[in-house]
Amino acid sequence: MANGTILFALNVQVINGQTLRKDHPHLPVIITEDALSSNAPHIREAEKYNLHYILGVKKGDHPFLFRKVEEAQENGEAVQFELVDNDNPQKTHRFLLVNHLPLNESNQDLLINFLEYWEITSEKTQHFSWVTDFTITKGNSYELMRGGRARWKIENETFNTLK
Repeated sequence: MANGTILFALNVQVINGQTLRKDHPHLPVIITEDALSSNAPHIREAEKYNLHYILGVKKGDHPFLFRKVEEAQENGEAVQFELVDNDNPQKTHRFLLVNHLPLNESNQDLLINFLEYWEITSEKTQHFSWVTDFTITKGNSYELMRGGRARWKIENETFNTLK
């Protein structure tokens, strides 16, 4: 992410956005969390305190959102592209992005940006999807994906330290 930006794999409710902003009013923060956090109250709390977010999202938990993504694809409003990995030409990165979608049917005023990602190798395909407040472009998709996936690395390193 941008220079000087702090990437937290923590829960806004645990951190308390108000306290964080009071103690560090100018600190650029991005919160990255799993799919349990991609809900309207949580996102509104993050936005209230100007905390950027990259949150996992699952189709089973957000059928309305994923229908909107499909509609965007049908209407030509989604951007899809692939990149061959610079370090491993046997690995392909596939992206699907759509900006300005309602999070869910009950909160259609809460617009998010959606990023779906596949890491494809001859052995397996991994699939992830996120919602974010960052406008997603071809130019920043890879970086946003890395930010979303960083949560796993941060959690694993923390758990390994605690063992």
